[in-house]
Amino acid sequence: MNRLQTSIAIFGIIGILSGQPAAISAESTSLLIAQLSYQDYLKQGIDKYDRGDYKGAIADFTEVIQLNPNSDIAYIYRGNARDDDGDPTGAIADYQQSLKINPKNFTAYYNLGVTYERLQDYTLAIANYTKTIELNPNYAEAYENRGNLLDDQGDPQAALADYKQAIRIDPKNPSVYYNQGITYHRLKDNQAAISSFSQAIKLKPDYYSPYNSRGNTFASLGEGQAALQDFNRALQINPKAADTYYNRGLLYIELKNNQLAIKDFQQAASLYKQQNRTKDYQDALDQIKELQQALL
Repeated sequence: MNRLQTSIAIFGIIGILSGQPAAISAESTSLLIAQLSYQDYLKQGIDKYDRGDYKGAIADFTEVIQLNPNSDIAYIYRGNARDDDGDPTGAIADYQQSLKINPKNFTAYYNLGVTYERLQDYTLAIANYTKTIELNPNYAEAYENRGNLLDDQGDPQAALADYKQAIRIDPKNPSVYYNQGITYHRLKDNQAAISSFSQAIKLKPDYYSPYNSRGNTFASLGEGQAALQDFNRALQINPKAADTYYNRGLLYIELKNNQLAIKDFQQAASLYKQQNRTKDYQDALDQIKELQQALL
């Protein structure tokens, strides 16, 4: 779920100033100073946002808006900073104001979708991704995000249609293949799932998630060695992946190696505890207890 920034062109204000005639009215001078401040605050705010200084960015974008109340771009940027600073209500207000200024700004609709998704208002998130697509039919990320939500809302066929559109537009995006694989796995189309996960890995060989998910799919097909190879690779990439230790523990049980299964459940339990995942922690402990009793 990645937010896209509107591309901003920072104009050469100094060049504009230096090209003015020597005799210039006080009104023109004031206007040029305001333009200079507007561009400076905009660039400064973007720099602060990129560094993670959201409060500083909000202050700069507010200055931009005061100097140019019709800057739909400044409202979008301030909305992004507000959302990332933990103020989704303020972000939504900024995106909506941006759309009052420019009703065809598809980036504002996309960012509204991202914010509503974070708020778990999936109906509004889908509606805003749909509006994004209406205004820009080649917006791959909007298709992917909408596909994720449609799948979670119980419409996997519509989700697959969105993933296919996203792939058509951007065939080198590994995450959309991964998400497509998840949907195929839910539909129990395991070969299509494996194909999608494999394509994600081909595009991004250090991508943890498709290794873990492909391992689960191989395990469900009874292909234990292929699953083990994927789980091992996943843990090389992400050694703190508690779920992968747990999944590999289950696989070791199937492979009749209870000692290694216990070690993996112990590692999973330790990581679950660190992550405050109480239910998963207890589940891992129960697996350990059951295996230890079986060894007596």
